Amino acid sequence: MAAAGQWQQPGDFEGSIREEELEAQVREYYEAVSERDARRAEMLAGTKSRQREERNEALWTSGLETLDVTDLIIYPCGGYRIVIVSYDMKIENIETKFPGAETFAAKRTAEGEFLLLFSESMEQLSEDDREMIWQRTTEIMNNQDVMDFFGEIDQRYIEAKADSDLREWEENWLEKRSRAVQEEEIKQESEIEQKTGGEVPKVQEDADLSAGGICCLGRGLSLECGRRHAGGLRKMERYI
Repeated sequence: MAAAGQWQQPGDFEGSIREEELEAQVREYYEAVSERDARRAEMLAGTKSRQREERNEALWTSGLETLDVTDLIIYPCGGYRIVIVSYDMKIENIETKFPGAETFAAKRTAEGEFLLLFSESMEQLSEDDREMIWQRTTEIMNNQDVMDFFGEIDQRYIEAKADSDLREWEENWLEKRSRAVQEEEIKQESEIEQKTGGEVPKVQEDADLSAGGICCLGRGLSLECGRRHAGGLRKMERYI
């Protein structure tokens, strides 16, 4: 296991791999988000998601100044890859940086590029593929290296929140994302009602939704929400 603070090399963890093309694409994606370049971010993700676009837009309007990738880890998962990214986020007029992390799937296309399958895009996959990704991600999250990795981010997050300005920013961010999710849910229900003639299918509990990889929709709710949901892809949304 790598010593604390030395996770810069993705191949350090047992079972992880190096994939330079994917690493470069992922770093470029977060660079585009940092630069508020929506078109380039969408191109690099390879998938279009309204929820993802709204999440990034919310970050930009909430004062995102920079978003710098600090560590990147890749694990194989059949024809997919599981990617764990940690980053530091700088908010305008706030000195303390906000630590964050996100986990998602990726798949190489016939053209050689990768699709970055964030939780908002998982519904496009087959049920079997979502289940495979869920099972593999669960295994990865139980790896001691990975648990230590997230444990360090947890500690940095706690320390960062000693900054009252950052605490206030996070409270405002969570409130904004909560409102956005409520509006999105109302919109989705309206669309379903139009398609079904007024019948809105009953949604099962979160445990069932998690296998679909569509729970949370980038809400930016709690740490536990990020750990339990999104198809097992631990988004750590508490940080953003």
